[in-house]
Amino acid sequence: MLGGSTNLYLISRRWGSGLVRGRLGLLIHLSPRRLATAERWFSRWGALAIIFGRHIPGFRVPITVAVGIFGVPYRTVVFGVTISTAVWAGFWLWVGAHFGARIGHFLGGHRWAYVVVAVVILALIATAIIRVVRAEEPSPAEE
Repeated sequence: MLGGSTNLYLISRRWGSGLVRGRLGLLIHLSPRRLATAERWFSRWGALAIIFGRHIPGFRVPITVAVGIFGVPYRTVVFGVTISTAVWAGFWLWVGAHFGARIGHFLGGHRWAYVVVAVVILALIATAIIRVVRAEEPSPAEE
C-alpha cells in the first residue's frame, strides 16, 4: 500500500499541478477558487485529512493525488497512509475473522448475491454521476 501511494504521490507532485491548473482542471470543473480552498484544507488538516479521507469510499486514490498536487510534505503523507492502511487492514481482518465463514457459506449457497451486490454498486455509481450532472446544470433562476 505504501509503495503504490508513494508512486502516485510522486507522480502527482511532479505533473499533477500542471494538469489540474490547465485544460484538464477546467474539464473536470476545478476552478482556481476550488483548488485554493482544497489547498488550504490540506495545509490545515494534513495527516488527519489523509487518514480519514482515505476511508471514504472512492477517495483513497484521489486523496493521494491531491496531497501530491498540493505539496503536502512526504513525511506527512507516509504517516497518514501508514495509519490509514493499518486501520483499514485491521478492520477487514477483524471482519474476516468474525464473519468470514458465515459470509463464505452464504455466498456459496446464494450465488445470486453477487449479482445483487454488483447492481447495488452500479446504482450507487449511476446516482453519483446523475447528481454531479444535475449540479452542473443551471437552475431556471440562473438562466
